[in-house]
Amino acid sequence: MIINKTTLCPSLNKYHFITLFAISVVLFSCEPPVYFLAPQPPGVKNLPEIPPAYRADYLNTKDSIRIIISANMVTQYETEFSGMTREQLYRDIDTVIDHDTLVYVSPNWTVEINLIGDSAEYISRKVDTVFLNAPGNMIRKWQGFIFLNMKAEKDMWQVYIMKKNTNQLYFDELLDSSEIDSVNHIVEITHVIDSVENKIIEYYLDPSKKELSRILKKKKITFNFLRQ
Repeated sequence: MIINKTTLCPSLNKYHFITLFAISVVLFSCEPPVYFLAPQPPGVKNLPEIPPAYRADYLNTKDSIRIIISANMVTQYETEFSGMTREQLYRDIDTVIDHDTLVYVSPNWTVEINLIGDSAEYISRKVDTVFLNAPGNMIRKWQGFIFLNMKAEKDMWQVYIMKKNTNQLYFDELLDSSEIDSVNHIVEITHVIDSVENKIIEYYLDPSKKELSRILKKKKITFNFLRQ
């Protein structure tokens, strides 16, 4: 099923924004979000809070993303560092700067550029609340997974799942845009199209328990997060 819809990628909530960085900060791609039309799994009772066994500080051994899980919240800390020559920096941002620069992209995201001789370093720091146990959001447990249902819009949820293995944790979206093609044969998926730019901007689905079980079996479960 395909729906035509005109929209734009959500605008950055900028303050104290430095114009020269307007292009370079938007280097990240706006991947189409995947929304579920009902909390997952369907028909499973809600938990009052995230189970104690999951509450800890975890570090992803692959990309150094850190998450902290408490009874009612999952917070993600992401730090990205890269070094380059000044020439590369100026080429990437299409601007010449002659002093260290700090950009406040949003209240939870800063980008720092430090100039060191002929070199430069880029440091991006983000803090995101991935899940908050607030009205409309739901925590459920099924088939060994914890499901964190985060209300996005009316009758739509973004869903994260996690699974423990001793001191290791799997944590990810239940389904992201890169996995859509692999589950098209399992469940009906609605593709929302931006009619102006002619590209997919959102996916909707409403799996049954049987379909959800098949989706979970397609997931590549890797326990990348290590308890600290």
